[in-house]
Amino acid sequence: MLRDRLVVGIKSDRIQRRLLAEPNLTFEKALEIATAMETAEKNAQDIQASGTNGTFQKQINKVSKSYTRNNSGNSKQGDCYRCGGNHLAAECRTCKRQCQLQKESAKLPLLIVKRKGPNLLGRDWLNKLQLDWKDIFSVVGSDNQSSNLECDLGANKEVFKDELGTVKEGMKTKIYVDESAVPKYPGSPFAAAPIVPVVKENGSIIICGDYKVTVNAVSKLDNYPIPKTEDLYATLGGGQEYTKLDLNQAYQQIELDEDSKRYVTINTHKGLFRYNRLPYGVASSPGIFQRTLENVVQGIANVLFRVDDILITGKTREEHLNTLSEVLSRFKRIGIRLKKQKCVFMAEEVVYLGFKINKHGIYPVESKVEAINKIPSPTKRDRTESLSWNAELL
Repeated sequence: MLRDRLVVGIKSDRIQRRLLAEPNLTFEKALEIATAMETAEKNAQDIQASGTNGTFQKQINKVSKSYTRNNSGNSKQGDCYRCGGNHLAAECRTCKRQCQLQKESAKLPLLIVKRKGPNLLGRDWLNKLQLDWKDIFSVVGSDNQSSNLECDLGANKEVFKDELGTVKEGMKTKIYVDESAVPKYPGSPFAAAPIVPVVKENGSIIICGDYKVTVNAVSKLDNYPIPKTEDLYATLGGGQEYTKLDLNQAYQQIELDEDSKRYVTINTHKGLFRYNRLPYGVASSPGIFQRTLENVVQGIANVLFRVDDILITGKTREEHLNTLSEVLSRFKRIGIRLKKQKCVFMAEEVVYLGFKINKHGIYPVESKVEAINKIPSPTKRDRTESLSWNAELL
């Protein structure tokens, strides 16, 4: 019955007990009693809250200062409705901004408040702008997001200095070598490796050592696990935009301890040199660097990295910016440096680990499969067999 459901559903114990004690209770009578008791209780609370004198003052829609606005936006009593000052609203000096649109200018009031949120245009601005509203379908706050990105980059500009970074964790890395190993070159600290010059995409040259004949043959390999590319891609679900960070001479931002420096000696036409920092070519370098970077960004979600390839994403733009800000602040604190001209910020599509990535999925890069797509169709039997054999290798 409706009466029973009404009585059982009332939260107030006092009203519920009153209804249960009423003889011959009907639905209409229960509703009348419950409404009357609830109204009386509310009025009693309002009277108690108004003061000890028992005078009831209604708090809802209370106006502390009596003034009325006219159609021009000014107040009759001289109280500014913008800032509360004792002056006309049209004369408010909170802030006035010169607005120019299509060679027409106007001086309009601008109120600045200390809070986060989108910018709002009042009627006075809208009347002056005279926009064609029927042609405006949506407004996107891209300017605010761009300014937030610039603020994050500006607050961490030290990370983008054109210099070699140094990890400031207070601990230098060590290369573990078999104590019974004997130097291959008499008179050298340990063994001098031949150099291998590598030309980068920008034309610069990196001098690497061919350590497979020296330290790699006798050192203990750092087996710290490097994440698989497939596992990294599996965590990209829901990402809308992507930021790719490029480390400036990644491995060499980690210093070697004094004992390990003799193991990375290189032999050049100008004599023997040794590295003071972790060089390319040492078998343990990827594992050492992966462990170091994982410790730096530990606990931050939506950050992918495989050795020196770092990718940041987020399900929303705000989440993306917060993650980027946290990563940059940690890099700044640790001492890591990035190469800004090679970084990509808030892009809808990036190339990461050989694949093109956007919010719709992962695709192969055209340049990587161009050679396969251009293979001519076989016309003879031997060409068909050769193509099948090559396909098996792929």
